[in-house]
Amino acid sequence: LMPDTYNFTRGDTRAGLITRMEKAMLEFTHSEWAKRTPEYPLTAMQEWITLASIVEAETPKAEERPRVAGVYLNRLTKSMRLEADPTVAYGVSGGDKMTRLLTLKDLAAPSAYNTYLNDGLPPSPINNPSRASLTAALNPETHEFFYFVADGTGGHRFGKDFKEHQKNVAEWRRINKAQAKKD
Repeated sequence: LMPDTYNFTRGDTRAGLITRMEKAMLEFTHSEWAKRTPEYPLTAMQEWITLASIVEAETPKAEERPRVAGVYLNRLTKSMRLEADPTVAYGVSGGDKMTRLLTLKDLAAPSAYNTYLNDGLPPSPINNPSRASLTAALNPETHEFFYFVADGTGGHRFGKDFKEHQKNVAEWRRINKAQAKKD
């Protein structure tokens, strides 16, 4: 289903609205998929939509979405596991919204969606990605980043290697600890 604002009138049915949402998603995805560059590394539309759903879950910041997509495509290209927290949350919660933070036990929980344990993309999308996330996943930023972590402002810090990532994680923990003291 394509997330969007839809106008409806009294008497419209739920089934009719869902059909419109499905049609909007199909029209957009087929149109955009046809425009992809020959170098695009994913070979199936379903893979692209799945990647876009992870991007959607990772960041609310539109300007970060192409960078996040680039990180995941860099990892896939190097045969690294995605290690995407939202996929683990989806597997642990059975698709319901998580109301708590992930634990180390969650990261070790077997699931087809656990990208800490499984190679490649999960078997299906974990949400209904927006046009912005679909566009970002099809037009990723080209860079050398393989890691990212929250920066305490709703965005992320990106790292080129594990050492840089560990430094960013330490900074996030410092910010998180300071914020907890304020609360």
